[in-house]
Amino acid sequence: MARLSYQVIGTMLQALADYGRTPEGGVTRYSFTDEDAKARELVIKWMKQCDMSVRIDQAGNIIGRYGSEDGPAVAMGSHIDSVPNGGIFDGPLGVTIALAVVKKMHELGIKPKIPLEVIVFSDEEGARFGGGLFGSKVMTGILEEQTISRTDANGISAAQALRASGHDPENLDQAKRDPSELKAYLEVHIEQAHVLESNETGVGIVKGIAGPVHFLAEFSGRADHAGATPMTMRKDALLGACEAALAAEEIASRAGDTTVATVGKMEVSPGATNVIAGKALISFDIRDINLTDREWAVMEVKQELQEIAKKRDLGLDIIELSSVPPVQLNSNLVHLCETTAAELGIKTLTMISGAAHDAMNMTLLTDVVMLFVRSKDGLSHCPEEYSYPDDIEDAANLLYEVVMKLSNG
Repeated sequence: MARLSYQVIGTMLQALADYGRTPEGGVTRYSFTDEDAKARELVIKWMKQCDMSVRIDQAGNIIGRYGSEDGPAVAMGSHIDSVPNGGIFDGPLGVTIALAVVKKMHELGIKPKIPLEVIVFSDEEGARFGGGLFGSKVMTGILEEQTISRTDANGISAAQALRASGHDPENLDQAKRDPSELKAYLEVHIEQAHVLESNETGVGIVKGIAGPVHFLAEFSGRADHAGATPMTMRKDALLGACEAALAAEEIASRAGDTTVATVGKMEVSPGATNVIAGKALISFDIRDINLTDREWAVMEVKQELQEIAKKRDLGLDIIELSSVPPVQLNSNLVHLCETTAAELGIKTLTMISGAAHDAMNMTLLTDVVMLFVRSKDGLSHCPEEYSYPDDIEDAANLLYEVVMKLSNG
């Protein structure tokens, strides 16, 4: 069989990391920024070197096609945007492995019976505007209406950023694809957890993805003097937010075995040492593979927010960001990956993903499967993020063989 080399993939990963590389060795590459544009130009260059046709839709998704321009395609891909000071593997690993698959076919002169696509989704992380999975939501027609009006830290809206990057936010519906255009979608991603490592396994085959709910809660109190205001007369928004964060932890622990809740961001105003917090904005991320348990947890957290606000005499505003249902991936593709891995002698673990990925939205269009690559120490979204070359090669070669079967069978 043709053997894909880590050297090819690793070289591409390092080249992409040059755009937005941080002093700590990580990457900060927000969507629709200069760094993002340069990285996208590099990906397009690689696609064209593999004799791929390239188009960019109104959401900024890059779609490279190899083989015939007619008929449904077997698609692969991921994303290249990052969180602040994130790792160099994350989404770019899926993009570079997909490109390595096409590159190998091109070098061998293989023209697949069924065309291939490599899709680079825009703004998967949501680090700049909040929400996430933007490109795949537009492609599948499920983008929340309020997403396009959200602003970044500099007050620039997603719509403005799209226009500045040459896209038309008024015509996002043109990026929606028909299910007849795709035969399958396969995505490789780092695991971002400890499961594979704890099982001493390098590659995971994902059979389902937990769905996240994201929302904000803003408590409004009164910004009084810290020394002059008795404890009995305070309306401390920060204490309300802290109580809410602890409540979310407790509720998730009761909701279900796979329910998780995270408060990852808190903004306090006015933010002075000697002033009681007048406002506190906190983020909630609640997710589960079990929709019933997740919805119960969300309901309980929001009810607890109301009770905390009432008890502490605080104002409360709940701001909905996004909600993605959990999904089961295609059992036939999962089985194909399992049998192909066995043929190649690659040890794998069939598992669930706790993290959201564009793949979950793509189930609305076509059959989907994901492959995970072991994350050293389970680390992700940080400069220390690392996956082993041997594991990456195994995942790449498993993807190659599965794609060969799907596109030439």
